[in-house]
Amino acid sequence: MIQYQQYGRVGEKVQKVLSKIRKGQLEPVYFVQGTETYLMNLVKQTFLNDVLTQEERELNISIYNAQDTSLEYVVEDALSMPFFGEKKVILLEQPTFLLQEKTKSVTDGALETFLTYLEEPNQDTILVVLAPFDTVDNRKKVVKQLKKVAEYIDVNPLSEKETSHFIQDVILAEGYAIDKQVLTLLLERVDYQLSLAMNEVDKLFLATMDTKKITKDSVLSLVPKHLESNVFTLVEAVLKKNVEQALLIYRELILQKEEPIKLLALLLGQFRLLMQVTILEKKGYQQQDIIKQLKQHPYRVQLAMKQSNAYHLKDMIVYYQILSETDYALKTNTTDKHLLLELALLKTMIQESENETENFTKTITRSF
Repeated sequence: MIQYQQYGRVGEKVQKVLSKIRKGQLEPVYFVQGTETYLMNLVKQTFLNDVLTQEERELNISIYNAQDTSLEYVVEDALSMPFFGEKKVILLEQPTFLLQEKTKSVTDGALETFLTYLEEPNQDTILVVLAPFDTVDNRKKVVKQLKKVAEYIDVNPLSEKETSHFIQDVILAEGYAIDKQVLTLLLERVDYQLSLAMNEVDKLFLATMDTKKITKDSVLSLVPKHLESNVFTLVEAVLKKNVEQALLIYRELILQKEEPIKLLALLLGQFRLLMQVTILEKKGYQQQDIIKQLKQHPYRVQLAMKQSNAYHLKDMIVYYQILSETDYALKTNTTDKHLLLELALLKTMIQESENETENFTKTITRSF
């Protein structure tokens, strides 16, 4: 995937920090946190390629995994002087000691050593902590200290609008054209996931090199619909009790070599999300609150909110029960798995909400 570092209105704070880094306006400690893979890689590549000269990079870049390297060793490296250069860069990946769970690989003594370093970091070292997590334990002393002294870079998933702006800017900056409707189609096929969208944009650039025009036909022919998008459409068909469409989508997925167990897991996940969103909305939660509570991609929550408003919670719970029973059958039964899942889908579409689901409904509601 090409790294389009200079483009995009997305994450203006991220772009501002990266611009300062490329200009040599550097801080001794950076804390990069979030789950958007493309942005995380963009930040990482900026530190690897744009801070030091090619000669300096050969001797003054270290990359450590916090799960198999002691923090004492990382600090020792950070305190040492650069070799034949003015600066050195240290990337610390997978810092699970920032999470709520207790990390066996990091001792209390190691954390104290790290905290001491953060209080007075070496100005000749650029320490970059790369945390690919949606959240960290803000109660921990090490997290508080890191956020206090470090330049914070948020690389969590972008909103639908931000993703659209970014992809549009990349396309225009490369000299290509795309209509608004075609851009929307492209993003819908990748669930507004930036990393997936960037992969597809590279492909579309190659395919439309002669015309420099990305059309609806080129998107439909070259950009496969993301599996989760197909599952969303399948769930929509089930909720509408559209048997013909539901079976058509399911059989197309099977032809694409998707395993029934994997498909069922995604279906259960989508129905679970719908139930959670419905319940949280009833409790007065707004979209941003739901995203934060469920730790889901903003676009998934937006679609789930649209679906949940059109259907009854009781129906969702009945379908979830049927699919849960099918999940057990798939894992324990020798019967044709494709047939079992197809029969389950048919059952959900002829099943009506009944009185006996009332207690289960109350249980589900309390659990979210």
